[in-house]
Amino acid sequence: MADSRQNVSAGGVYDIPKVYYSESTKQLIKDLLQEASVSQQHQRYIERWVGKGGTLPHQDALSAPNQDTPGHQHPVPSAGTPRLHLQTKRSHEAIKKMGLYEPNTHYVPPPPKYGPGSKERCQELMAYGREGVISQPKLDKNGVRPTSAPPTDRFSELVGEMEERVAWLEAMEEAGAGAKYRDLIATQLALRLRDLELLDQERARELARAMRQHLPPQNTKDTKTVITS
Repeated sequence: MADSRQNVSAGGVYDIPKVYYSESTKQLIKDLLQEASVSQQHQRYIERWVGKGGTLPHQDALSAPNQDTPGHQHPVPSAGTPRLHLQTKRSHEAIKKMGLYEPNTHYVPPPPKYGPGSKERCQELMAYGREGVISQPKLDKNGVRPTSAPPTDRFSELVGEMEERVAWLEAMEEAGAGAKYRDLIATQLALRLRDLELLDQERARELARAMRQHLPPQNTKDTKTVITS
């Protein structure tokens, strides 16, 4: 039976034959590496393989032992990962030395979101659909609305008018012309007494009694009757 074995070259089946590169091929490989912007370390690896007559290495074989492969990346720690630290209680003296009890003099509060008059402007927009319909009072230099004068008391106004007329009638009596104006003054006093009674009956009665005491004694019975009514 014929021998079916074949002659195998020295080194066995795993012996890879050497490849001989010409100078032009080596220069072409070098130019391609420079155009591809391959790192100097990888260029040296490739030139070493080509110089030994081996085939061009695989991409994984180009990585140095102390470098990671392009597909392998170390996980980047997230910035929000809390660090481990020991929590200790601080003494009162330590807190005082840190200045945590001192007031913050550098703090400036932000301006308010809604300034003075914003509520009125919002009411105008909701009621009329635009601003400027209602005249707004002017503000002073401090941004405060001037306070309006308090409403006058009608009762006090009437009392002042009656006192003026009684004083004027007394002056006319001293001048000898009181009889001419008694009825007129008595009628005016009676009208104001009725207005006072509509405002405050008790105070009006007290004022009527006081007026009768201050009237001149020369007044006639008709004048007293008009004031009493």
